[in-house]
Amino acid sequence: MTNIYEELEQLVAKAGAGAAVDRLIRELEERRDYTGYFYALVLAKRLELGLPAVQSRFDSQVPAELAEPYEQGIREAARRAGRLALAAQDVGAAWPFFRMIQEPKEVAQVLEKLEPQEPEQCQQLVQIALYEGAHPRRGFQWVLQHYGICNAITTFAQGFPGTQEDRIECLKLLVRALYDELKARLISDMAQREGVVPPAASSVSELLRGREQSLFADDFAHVDTSHLSSVVQFAYYLPVCEELRLAVELCEYGRHLNSRLQYPGDPPFEQTYHDYLIYFRTLLGAEVEAGLEHFRQKAEQADPAQVGYYPAVVYVGLLERLGRHREAVEAYSRYLAHCDPQQLGNCPSIYELCDRLGDYRPLVDIAQRRGSLVDYTAGLIQQMKAKPCRATGANPVD
Repeated sequence: MTNIYEELEQLVAKAGAGAAVDRLIRELEERRDYTGYFYALVLAKRLELGLPAVQSRFDSQVPAELAEPYEQGIREAARRAGRLALAAQDVGAAWPFFRMIQEPKEVAQVLEKLEPQEPEQCQQLVQIALYEGAHPRRGFQWVLQHYGICNAITTFAQGFPGTQEDRIECLKLLVRALYDELKARLISDMAQREGVVPPAASSVSELLRGREQSLFADDFAHVDTSHLSSVVQFAYYLPVCEELRLAVELCEYGRHLNSRLQYPGDPPFEQTYHDYLIYFRTLLGAEVEAGLEHFRQKAEQADPAQVGYYPAVVYVGLLERLGRHREAVEAYSRYLAHCDPQQLGNCPSIYELCDRLGDYRPLVDIAQRRGSLVDYTAGLIQQMKAKPCRATGANPVD
């Protein structure tokens, strides 16, 4: 019986290179040798383009007129090899090919429907989905499901590849996971205390109502208080969404904990649960003026030399998130004009604030106070362009 090596040698001699490579591709496909299959497809493309069959390096130079079709051939070879591996549910083998050509979509679609069957597979899938960015949200779901909230908090705090949208979606999962854990434990506690299981549809706020004294006796907490504190602080980055409302309820729970279980925060969130509760409720449109005044006073009273500029950053950011652009610019001018913009973290810059407002005069004023001639001149020019547009109602253009 002729072995594959002899068969390939005979094909090269009698039928030609093309026939031999076609047979090679079929053989490697049957063997599920994905790497070999990929290189065989690349070999076929080289022959098609008239390039040498043997290359000293994979990235060897090709004639300029052949560079684009050769690159496209490599990309198509990667897709075919990756799809062959995905058809066998071998995500670990498929991912390097799609990662190489920066096309994670097909891997993400498989990951969306996949469930790890054993710890080793779960570890590999989390690495691919979360840390290598194939599907961060799915990877974070597995961290929560298989490794728990503590690991998820550590993972989120350390950061991971992905877009800002990915990070927000993972944060929503984390808030909801802790909320669901707290709710389940409250229901269990009440069933034991009262002999009646509360309705499963009850919210945390509803479960707490009227039971504050009994539920928080003896310095007891229903969830790890470090987890609660961390998740509440992370929730600062949420947009207005259902999970932000859940964060409000987490704060309401935290406020009832014994003071020894409430960890103090940095200004302006010294009273962690109390201050974050006001922030979240303000962002959600509840008692907005009182909430803004709460954080305005903190910005006003903060000594930058002692606590830095973060209280002012929070106040300016809150105004901007509420769409109060003029007030945000005024607060920036009052509290942050002399601060190095590189130290302001996630606070909108004066350039962004003026752009949203459509008025660049505040930038001119701040630039003069900072001694920045470039910003001063740029602001004057942009203000000159913006004025006619506001007079006619048109949008400012460069």
